Amino acid sequence: MEIIRGVHFTFRKKLHFLAFLFFVLQAGALYPQQANIKWGPKQKKLKRSALISDIIESTDKGVYAVMELNPTDGLYRTLSFTGPKPPMIQLHDHNLKLVKEVAIQNKIGNEYMYYKFAKSRNGKIYVFSNLPNRQARSNFLFMETFDMETLTSLGPPKKIAESNMKNRSNYGTFYLTESRDKSMFMLYDSDIYEKSENEKFTVRVYNEDMELLWDKKITVPYTDKLFEIKNYRVDNFGNAYILGIEYKDKLKTRRRGKPNYEYKILSYKNKGEDFKEYSVELEDKFITDLNFRIADNEDIICAGFYSDKGTLSMKGTYFLSVDAKSGKIKKNGTKQFDADFLKGFMSEVKAKKGNKELYEFSIDQIILRSDGGALLIAEQFYIREVARYNQQTGFYEYTYYYYYNDIIVINIRPDMSIEWATKIPKRQVTTNDGGHFSSYAYAIQGGQIHLIYNDNMKNVTKNNPDKTYAFNGKRSVVVLATINKDGTLSRKLVSSNKAEKILTRPKSCEQIADDEMIIYGELKKYYKIGAIQL
Repeated sequence: MEIIRGVHFTFRKKLHFLAFLFFVLQAGALYPQQANIKWGPKQKKLKRSALISDIIESTDKGVYAVMELNPTDGLYRTLSFTGPKPPMIQLHDHNLKLVKEVAIQNKIGNEYMYYKFAKSRNGKIYVFSNLPNRQARSNFLFMETFDMETLTSLGPPKKIAESNMKNRSNYGTFYLTESRDKSMFMLYDSDIYEKSENEKFTVRVYNEDMELLWDKKITVPYTDKLFEIKNYRVDNFGNAYILGIEYKDKLKTRRRGKPNYEYKILSYKNKGEDFKEYSVELEDKFITDLNFRIADNEDIICAGFYSDKGTLSMKGTYFLSVDAKSGKIKKNGTKQFDADFLKGFMSEVKAKKGNKELYEFSIDQIILRSDGGALLIAEQFYIREVARYNQQTGFYEYTYYYYYNDIIVINIRPDMSIEWATKIPKRQVTTNDGGHFSSYAYAIQGGQIHLIYNDNMKNVTKNNPDKTYAFNGKRSVVVLATINKDGTLSRKLVSSNKAEKILTRPKSCEQIADDEMIIYGELKKYYKIGAIQL
């Protein structure tokens, strides 16, 4: 029996390989070029629930990553009688095989810490973990430093920040962002809110050696009830910027009719002593989404979508640049989506009517061009909740559907006009998983934009512009979509998730060099790391 099973298993492997080879040859008729991918060996995780959540850096020694053994979202984690297992810093060699891993300290006294994020600079890895302490009514942030050469800790975790904590649903939390030239870090933490009090947060700015340059507790001139913080940035000079929405009514709601809210950008310069406020508005139109970046000359570059109908749809794009010194708008422009572009989302008849809008797109990235222009990447994302009453239990059961659909890339000229807008068709719908294997990762290389995502094999073999097949889990394939300088789209097959016996997780993928991207896939107790040559 053992011999028969061995032969049967080998035969099945050959069948899978031949089926995938046939698929590649068929796809080659449509896409003659295949992406250059190198997968490492299949490796066993220390725990089934573990996953690589961060690709830190690649050096001549290999690829550094963080594997969390108890990953979940939020402040409070899954309960365990023995406590959460410590996350690991891993080193994978150039064959993408794990050669070394060390534990990140996750306990101080009797209290457990939870991994937040990691950054590397100048031969060191900085790991940040938060420690919620309900007795002290505080959420602490600790930093542990590792030497990249030896992968050893350079000392016990050091407490670097503290945020107030009221209860399970009202606590301060921490976020980290870096400047455009990667010479500055900004640690932002929100404070707990009290009714009718002004919004509060703390900003801490560090240099590339994680030396504190300045910190300041800030109270904005708006109540928490009427102000919502959306994003935060630090520039190359260590100045901090906050993007928020001020609501005109008594509640944080968006209504039809005229806009009842206004986007605000708050800047804090000279170590937080100099405050300036910038308003971003578009007459009577709804700005339905907005993001911003800080240029090397400190100008504020904004990009967003606008609508004539309401707050969930978009009719076109809106761009502007603000002079950081005077606060005046230097350039601005709006561009309605034309019929040719809309035909990618609806029938030609509807597209030509001129009053149709797109729904539920969110701006993920604004990438500044060297000539003063910008690239904008947006994805259609939304969550649908369905409640069903269970007569046997007498309770409602909830199902959450996560939609990660089409991607839009828009190229903006230096004069704020649109050079081109390209749609990358994608349909990913999953339930009760947070979109674990959905969405995309991107890379910039030689004026091209590359996007990695899981797709249905039929979208590659059939290439039907009028139909997009849904992501189908274990049977899906990994696709590399490339947008060239002129906005043309090409797609290459990377690999078959079924053939590799994994599911690629785009949210864990990372560009590590100008011409290379690391991708990560997992299934049950096993995982793989791959390298794509761009």
